[in-house]
Amino acid sequence: MLDNARDFFKGIHVGLGFGGVFEGKEREALSEEDYVRSVHLALSIGYRFFDTAEAYSGGRSESILGKALGRNRQEVLIATKISPENLSPLTLLKSAEDSLRRLRTDYIDLYQVHWPNPGVSPEQTAEGLSLLLENGLVKRVGVCNYSPRQLRELWTLLPAGSFVSSQVELSLVDRFQVPRSLAWAEQNGLVTLAYSPLGKGRLFAGEKAALRVTEVAEEVGATPAQVVLRWLAESGSILPIPASRNPDHMEQNFGFMDFEYKPATHASITSELAEDDVAYLSPS
Repeated sequence: MLDNARDFFKGIHVGLGFGGVFEGKEREALSEEDYVRSVHLALSIGYRFFDTAEAYSGGRSESILGKALGRNRQEVLIATKISPENLSPLTLLKSAEDSLRRLRTDYIDLYQVHWPNPGVSPEQTAEGLSLLLENGLVKRVGVCNYSPRQLRELWTLLPAGSFVSSQVELSLVDRFQVPRSLAWAEQNGLVTLAYSPLGKGRLFAGEKAALRVTEVAEEVGATPAQVVLRWLAESGSILPIPASRNPDHMEQNFGFMDFEYKPATHASITSELAEDDVAYLSPS
């Protein structure tokens, strides 16, 4: 099963999170064309996996991403997410069709449940997703922010090979509950997509890990953020999807595989994380 998931993401080591637009500091600072240019820059750097959601800015993020990709659509994987309030069979199909229209495509590569909805049974969710798969509207499905129990319930109900990913917030500042979901995904053949892998600007939660990562960055000629992304990617079947519109950061994030990184280096960072009592990921 893991080979199926890896095949789906073949050739991709990092994605680009395309979140809310015209929000916060960007509300007055950026235009639609600025966002389009950021996607064009990402394509020129080499990004081929873009992650967004219907909930981001009321669908505007999907619309701008679809516009920006244009004729490059066939060269990339597009992942988007359905909101939990739309998971019932009556609304799921309409949500998918609306996303397809905004993204200007006739299929979605990876369609993810954004958050679990306790008011909609796993059977209902699986029924709706299976229909989308059967009709070719989506190629693969995944989930976000699911517990191991929720993952298992939905995984058993979907067509074999269709469920390929579990997306969670995962960085060096995360604690306790996330690694359990990561371990279940690894054991059952799912790739873990790590959102906010750079801790939303706060790379470290502990002083020892911060010192070791900084040392490694200096030793190999990388940035601390690149070392953090590399540590995550080497800790299992993990694909980081940092979100940035800063050109330098986008290029640096894409290049986190471009330096020497030895197993002993990975183990030393993991050891310091354990000392800081922050992360519980075993060295791979």
